[in-house]
Amino acid sequence: MTGLDRARKRLQTLLVEVRADRASLDVLAADVREAIRTDGWDSNEPLLALVAIRLHHYYTAAESVFERFARTFEGLPKAGDTWHRELLHAMTQEVPGARPGIVAPSTAEGLRELLAFRHFFRHAYAVDLDGVRLRRLAEVLVVTHDRLAADLDAFVATLEAVL
Repeated sequence: MTGLDRARKRLQTLLVEVRADRASLDVLAADVREAIRTDGWDSNEPLLALVAIRLHHYYTAAESVFERFARTFEGLPKAGDTWHRELLHAMTQEVPGARPGIVAPSTAEGLRELLAFRHFFRHAYAVDLDGVRLRRLAEVLVVTHDRLAADLDAFVATLEAVL
């Protein structure tokens, strides 16, 4: 197998994995859309918990996609306190000779809010969930998902054209 064959296989594997991750993102976003259409959801503790979990899982799934891209094209950022933010920022940047930017700056803006919530959620063990805050973040997720889906679809189309 030549180096070109290995690179092609790596990109084909990446496409399969990104399509699966994209489907997971769609499901998580649909769950949030459905939950926030429920009357009184933002005062319903079990539904608030579900939305918070989906917000957390959504960013985690998006970050998994970003990790796949980084491993394939340029490598992951160095470990440290800012690793997650650096990975997200890297996705907005073109890597000359390797790949275009994957995520538009407007998409990254919404994702940064979801990343901040994920950090809060992972470390807030004894806090009541704020329905107003979760509603705003759920709306951010809905808008951001549409943007991220378009960004990922465009990048996948670019990869398919290369292959």
